[in-house]
Amino acid sequence: MAPVIHFLTVLIAFFGTGTAVDPIIDISEPAVVAGVTEIQAWKGRDVDLVCVVQNKPADTNVMWLQKSGEQTPVKVLTTDTTSQEPQKYSVFKPTSISWRLRIQNIEEGDEGLYLCRVETQPKTYISKSRYVRVVEIPQIDSLQTSSDKAVEEGAELSLDCNASGRPAPAIVWTRLANADLPGGGKELRSTHLYYPTARAEHRGKYLCRAENVAGEDVRVINVKISFHPRVTADEKIVGQMVGYRKELLCDVTAYPEPKEEGVGWTGPAYKPDDPNFEVTFSKGANNRVTTKLVIRRVRREDYGKYICSGSNSKGNGEFTITLEATNYPTPDRTGQISGVSSAVSCSLLSFVMIFTVFLLHRP
Repeated sequence: MAPVIHFLTVLIAFFGTGTAVDPIIDISEPAVVAGVTEIQAWKGRDVDLVCVVQNKPADTNVMWLQKSGEQTPVKVLTTDTTSQEPQKYSVFKPTSISWRLRIQNIEEGDEGLYLCRVETQPKTYISKSRYVRVVEIPQIDSLQTSSDKAVEEGAELSLDCNASGRPAPAIVWTRLANADLPGGGKELRSTHLYYPTARAEHRGKYLCRAENVAGEDVRVINVKISFHPRVTADEKIVGQMVGYRKELLCDVTAYPEPKEEGVGWTGPAYKPDDPNFEVTFSKGANNRVTTKLVIRRVRREDYGKYICSGSNSKGNGEFTITLEATNYPTPDRTGQISGVSSAVSCSLLSFVMIFTVFLLHRP
C-alpha cells in the first residue's frame, strides 16, 4: 500500500505544481516605438494606458499605481474596475484580460511612473510600467515680448521674446522672406535680440518662434527705422537723339515715406508747366517710391544734368542723372523708340509713295 501512496503523492505534486502557468503582463497601449517606453502627454488632454494580463490567478486583482518622484510613495489609483479618484482616473475592461486606465485632463502633477501590477503570491508581485511625461505647447508671453516698434536710425534696436511651455521652449529669431539678421546669419537662438546701432536695412518683419517637442508659437514683430531719403537710379548718364522721347527714373526710399510733393525734379530746361515734360509718382514696397520724368521730344536745350530729390521729416536726398546727345535714337525701358513727329513720318511716307508711282508710270 505504501508504494501506491507514494506514487499518488508524486503524481499530485507533478500536476499540482509543474503545470501551473505564471501570469504574463504587458502594457499594450500606447505601443513601444523604437524601444522608447516614455509617453508624451499633452497638457489638458486625456491619456489612456492599456494593461493586458494573461493567466491571471482567479483570486487576485489587477491594480494601477502611480509614483510621481523618487521621494514620494506609490499611490494606488485603481483596483480591478474600481477607481480611488473617479473624477481623475477611470478604469474599464475592453476585453476579459485587459484593463484600460484613463487619466483625465492631465496636468504637470500627473507626471510620473505608472505601474500595472498583479499579485502572484502573497506579497509577491509582477508589474509593467510606463513613464508619462507631460508636455505643453509653447505660448508666447505678450507681456514679456516686444510689440511692433519704430526706432531712429543710429539708435539701439532691442527686441525680447519669452514663452511658457513644457519642456521650456527654445526661442529662435528669424526674418521674413529668409532675410539675413542684422548681425549676419539666418537665425539666432536667444530670448533677446540686440543691435547697438540700427540702420535702414534693419527695418522689416522679425519672427520670434518658441518651439519644443509639443509644438510651436510664432509672433511677428514689425520694426520700422526712421531715416532720411536714399535716392538711387539705374544709370548716372543716359543719352537720346534730338526729337525723340526720353524717360528718366529714380527711386526714393525713406521712412516716413516721402509724400508726392516731397519728391521732385530739376533740370536745364525743365518747368512743371511745360507740356513737353511729364512727371509721374508711384508707391512701391519697403518704403520706396518711384518717380519718372518724361521728356516727350528732346530738344538741344534739354541736355544737361537732372537732379531727382526727395525729402521727409528726417532730411533730404538727391541723385544726379546726366542727359547727353546721341547720333541715333535710343529705346525706352520697353525697347520702343518714339518721339519723331508724325507729320515728318507721314511726309516721308507720302514722298516714297509718289516716287514709286512716278517710277511705275515712266514711259
